[in-house]
Amino acid sequence: MIQRQLGIWERAVFVDWHGVLSSDPFWRTILDRRGRLPTMLRQELGRIFGGDSGISDLWMRGTVSTSELMRPLASSLHGNMKPDFLERRMLNDCQEMVVDEHLAALFTESQRRCWVVLATDNVADFETAFRLSKRTPGSAGSTRRLRDTATAFDDILCSGRIGVLKSEDPYAFFGPWLEDRGLAFADALLVDDRADNCEAFERAGGASVLWPLAPDDRGAALDIVRQFVAPPHQEPRFT
Repeated sequence: MIQRQLGIWERAVFVDWHGVLSSDPFWRTILDRRGRLPTMLRQELGRIFGGDSGISDLWMRGTVSTSELMRPLASSLHGNMKPDFLERRMLNDCQEMVVDEHLAALFTESQRRCWVVLATDNVADFETAFRLSKRTPGSAGSTRRLRDTATAFDDILCSGRIGVLKSEDPYAFFGPWLEDRGLAFADALLVDDRADNCEAFERAGGASVLWPLAPDDRGAALDIVRQFVAPPHQEPRFT
């Protein structure tokens, strides 16, 4: 296992989760099945993420919890499952989300030269799953999952805990973490698949890489990341 040097790095890379490191949905182990619960859950998720209701943003900001959001579904299935079943399954399935193994390897190596932080517009449950995985990591097998790769990241910034989305207020989302480590936006790079997040981060003074959807276009994006995390003569700054 690689041992981190106890220094304060002069650069940080913030990496998005969904759309960059992973594409797995919430409750995959339920949605992959057939039956009443999977059908109802698909319908509920379609309602949450579809249209202009704004419910998904409230969930991602932590204004509404998973328990509150899923209460109608749980009530309709009363007697068929325990009240906290969906929350427990959410935590487990988040830990089992499949991670791009090449990116995981890149960011594990990057820890030798800079801070590497997950920065995700996500529900609070995801941060809980991440921190559980950090404390009790799995053993990497042929398929890399969050529980196997959480140690490749020094920390997590999650909108469900912070209370704001990345594009809404990058200063509130990223600023306190950077300030606590004596860094500025000019010292940081964001890797994200959403243009609005990248644009907001750049307006705040940082650099960004818009993660391409097409696999054939990712080589150039990876080169930018490698150049950022390994500048000439980069050394940790000690205090």
